[in-house]
Amino acid sequence: MKNKNNLLFETIKYTLPSIFIVLVFFFSGVIKKSSNQPPQANQVAQSPQADALINFEYLKQRIENAKNLVKNGNIDIAIEFYKTILEYEKVFAKLHFHLAQAYCLKDQHIEAENHFKKSIELDSKDPSVHAFLGELLRKMEKYQESERHLKFATRLAPKYFDAHLQLCKTYHDMEKINESIRHGKIAAKLKPNSIFPYLHMAYSLNKKGDLDSAITMYRHVISMDPRCHNAIYNLGYSLKIQGKLQESLKYLDRAIELKSDYLDAHIARAQVKIAMENFDEGWDEYEWRWGLFGINPHKYRQEMWDGSDIQGKTMLLRTEQGLGDTMQFVRLAKQVKQMGASKVICKVQKPLVTLLSRCPFIDKVVHDIKDVGDYDCYTHLMSLPRILKMQPDTIPTEMPYLYADQTLEKEWATKLSKDKNFKVGICWHVDPVHEETKSPWSLRSVELNQLAPLAKLKNVTFYSLQKLENSQQLENLPKA
Repeated sequence: MKNKNNLLFETIKYTLPSIFIVLVFFFSGVIKKSSNQPPQANQVAQSPQADALINFEYLKQRIENAKNLVKNGNIDIAIEFYKTILEYEKVFAKLHFHLAQAYCLKDQHIEAENHFKKSIELDSKDPSVHAFLGELLRKMEKYQESERHLKFATRLAPKYFDAHLQLCKTYHDMEKINESIRHGKIAAKLKPNSIFPYLHMAYSLNKKGDLDSAITMYRHVISMDPRCHNAIYNLGYSLKIQGKLQESLKYLDRAIELKSDYLDAHIARAQVKIAMENFDEGWDEYEWRWGLFGINPHKYRQEMWDGSDIQGKTMLLRTEQGLGDTMQFVRLAKQVKQMGASKVICKVQKPLVTLLSRCPFIDKVVHDIKDVGDYDCYTHLMSLPRILKMQPDTIPTEMPYLYADQTLEKEWATKLSKDKNFKVGICWHVDPVHEETKSPWSLRSVELNQLAPLAKLKNVTFYSLQKLENSQQLENLPKA
């Protein structure tokens, strides 16, 4: 009996694979393709439903087919194909990984994140998945989570170049500049011929405010790759900050030569030309700012003014950017009025409505576009220097052009007359939105407590002029 049982076992052992193969071919022939099968018959031989029965190597081949679809630009088809395979094979980590990569190419970040995390759930020891997820999370501004996955990738693979490079970028965004540079140096040692560690270390040095070191690093990158437009632009920009305008212009010209639609370079070159008093070219090039801000300046119902005759017409002037820009450029509205406009309307930021309503050369000031009413043409305040062909010697200098409320003037004159000290007004913070992308040398905001030592000066009284942002810091000042 024992021998018969052994014989039966051996028979099953050696015949079962053959039976399985027969079943594979049988079901491959009888299972119909689903109606939502992605249209790529030339790339794949069988329906994804049959993949539930095929072996591991064949599954890998199907994934290679989908990867080839991605390489050929058929990303949507590849995604649908991956998803169809997943209906029958949910526990293959690489399948989730490749689907996540395809979602990244479509900027579908949530879907990509979910599938990267599913891949890690199935196989937590693959450093590449952690690195790709870390990069994605940085783009999604989930910096702490990005840092965690990237550091885990470097623990799994200490010499993983991409993980160290992504840590350099993540720490830059987190403003942990020393850590950013440290990982940049590690990446540079791992791939000394790659420009990217040096380029991103230069960005961090810029953010740190170390212009000289950043400029040295940008020059090193350019020596490695003379066509690296990012390094060339950033070198030109850094030289602009140092006041080396002629040398800056040379590099900005080169950056635009390499990439004709380089918005940042056009804006920087406009600023350099204006600083060099080349107003004609400078203000003309400053029109590139619309691409930088993602705004269509021609989207309004009437035509944009080009400087032609406006005698008897109603002109709408629209503000842009910050409050300070509006207060500087609104003086040009007077020239528009002098050119014959019968009515000048200004659409401005809400906090400036009352102040600008007292300008004698502005007929109507509104904040809401619905309150503008009828107008014949429009333009933007910061386009007026170009339209008016302004030159350094034609900048309006007539003062005043802004007027305070006379009642408030008298009220404050009475209050301040009791204070015999030297009086200083301070404003320490601008709108945070306008500070987020600025380099250290361009920042205009400080914490109020940094100014607290000035309060020890004798015979001086400080008055807060802070009206919009961070005025609550006054409550946290130390008692005198």
